[in-house]
Amino acid sequence: MQEALDVIELALSKYKHPSGMLSSASKDGRLDNDNPVLQLAVFAALTRRLLGSVPESVKAWCSEALDVSRKSKGIWHRSPEHGASVLNSHDNYAAIAALEPLGCGRSATEICEVGELTGYTFDNRDYSDPNQYYDVKAMRQLGDVALYKICCTEHRMPNLLETVWMTLGLCILAFKPMNFHHHLGFLRLEALRIRLSERVMQKPWAFVNACSLLAILAYDLSMQIRYKSRFSAVFRYYSNDDSHPIRQLTRLLDARVN
Repeated sequence: MQEALDVIELALSKYKHPSGMLSSASKDGRLDNDNPVLQLAVFAALTRRLLGSVPESVKAWCSEALDVSRKSKGIWHRSPEHGASVLNSHDNYAAIAALEPLGCGRSATEICEVGELTGYTFDNRDYSDPNQYYDVKAMRQLGDVALYKICCTEHRMPNLLETVWMTLGLCILAFKPMNFHHHLGFLRLEALRIRLSERVMQKPWAFVNACSLLAILAYDLSMQIRYKSRFSAVFRYYSNDDSHPIRQLTRLLDARVN
């Protein structure tokens, strides 16, 4: 417990950025990665695993990151530094949605409220050409839409196609060679675990719950058999900084389960 709290203090003092989490200890306060909110969401998920809930100090950090990066309701920049010239990716939107089941606001609900009006297309950029107003890259795949809906506190059940799309994507990812997408996969599955535990006895959610459980089991078994750790994807992603708080938390989790 105390070790985890010490790591959180380290993160708040040396790895905090207004729009998320830094990849290395801050020397000048400048952002050093393209996915600060994703790294912060992974950090929040790990603190919940260790402590049972996300600490209030980390929740406040998450709220600040969303507030400073928000362009308008349901629309976020990658960060203030990236601004409206860079399209925010599906990776960051999945991380933003996952913050809601972690208890860090109602970001997934906000995404769905806007997505229902835009066909789940989220483009944060400002265009100099007034005739250029749509980019297919800003549209979310059905698997992402399923995740957004599941993450909502209110019941927004994904349809059959969305649920199957999400499940197949996560199951395929479980057996792919280790890459960046496993880092995001860990966070997606943490969100599913939380909602599954809350809705496991709710009959209308039976199919979604069964698919979530299948994805979780496939991923956990694959990570454990291939890499001897369910947290390997997170640990390896931060291999360049052995002292990074996320890597320290994964060590603590591995020590607990092994």
